[in-house]
Amino acid sequence: MGIVTAYNPRSSRLTVPENAGRNEQLSEELARRGLTFYPSLATDPTTTDSSWDEPGFAVIRAPFGEVVRIAADLDQNAIVWVDSHDVARLVVTRAGFCGGSPGEFLPL
Repeated sequence: MGIVTAYNPRSSRLTVPENAGRNEQLSEELARRGLTFYPSLATDPTTTDSSWDEPGFAVIRAPFGEVVRIAADLDQNAIVWVDSHDVARLVVTRAGFCGGSPGEFLPL
């Protein structure tokens, strides 16, 4: 399962309407591809500041590479990938993010 958002591309804050529009476009793209997805909310567990909370989607039973490409097309830095053992990992989707390459797992 991949967790992907369209909010704040490349960690650049957008307005609420811009982010909402990008989120709707992501929903439409996931549906167009025939993927199964559910609303999600990415939060930073290290803070009570909700200013970086980002709605998105949990995309289930989709190929890893496809979810990475979708996020890359949205200029996202990374996704969260949850493997078959329920282990969540941060995955680079934009070359150079944290020194990584697209599809590379970041150390936690």
